[in-house]
Amino acid sequence: MILVVNLNAAIDKRYRLENLSKHQVNRIKSVENRAGGKGINVASVCHALGEEVLVVGFAGGYNGLYIERELQARNIPHRLTRCREETRCCLNIIDDDGGQTEILEPGPIIQEEEQVAFLNSFAELVPQADLIVASGSLPRNLPGDFYARLLKMSMKKKFFLDSSGAAMQRGFEQKPYLIKPNQNEVQKLAQREIKTLVDGKELLLKWRAEGIACPLISLGDKGALFVDNDERVWQAVPPAINPRNTVGSGDSFVAGMAVGLKRGYQRREQVALAISCGTSNALLDATGAIEISTVKKIKGEVRFRELV
Repeated sequence: MILVVNLNAAIDKRYRLENLSKHQVNRIKSVENRAGGKGINVASVCHALGEEVLVVGFAGGYNGLYIERELQARNIPHRLTRCREETRCCLNIIDDDGGQTEILEPGPIIQEEEQVAFLNSFAELVPQADLIVASGSLPRNLPGDFYARLLKMSMKKKFFLDSSGAAMQRGFEQKPYLIKPNQNEVQKLAQREIKTLVDGKELLLKWRAEGIACPLISLGDKGALFVDNDERVWQAVPPAINPRNTVGSGDSFVAGMAVGLKRGYQRREQVALAISCGTSNALLDATGAIEISTVKKIKGEVRFRELV
């Protein structure tokens, strides 16, 4: 079972309109609502690939009930800890020229007793997990070391961490199994500028030597850098596409890596699956969604280039 931690769930609302005009009345052409948050996106793709998953995190108010009902309707198992404050909504506004504007609420304040209830539930579930994926921001009132605490509780299970800011930095110090920062996040973690792919290669090898078994750097539509089992660094490059919605592509990538690891794939095949999942998500309107036929097709088109 892949245990997926989504502490700051959301209702993802996607608005489509002709053109977003600041300080004007904007009339929306269509609205779509979907249970979301980075971890839920990861779980959705793992589930679509046929793997057993369980989502844990917090859910509050009517929004939290909506998320629980939708997960149930999509047959995605979950054990969400109830909180008093309302779960957030996040908006993705898409105009006719393909531009996207995201508006993200900060999330509920999680009370001390709610934190304890979650930690007790998490500790109970860890022994049942094959691996753990923790994705997304922290809701308010959770300490910056919360992911670091989960890492310490994880009984040396393989732990994927995909976050940012203080939550990522503190978790990074506990040496998770996998990280996949983007180019901006890499520079914050490394505390220096990363100008070239060779800079990225040196950093990945450094992180690998320090105990992170599977460090990657996300390059967006240019793919990803990764280290194989022979300590060689590669760039995996997806085929060129015309994306419809890139929100959730990074989460779909993480899901592909998790499924590939659980199935015992070699690192290169894991990355090929991850790249194909992220690319498939970008071709769909929905967030955290893939088409299996597209994944299979793209997987065979991913190119690999060794950095020397």
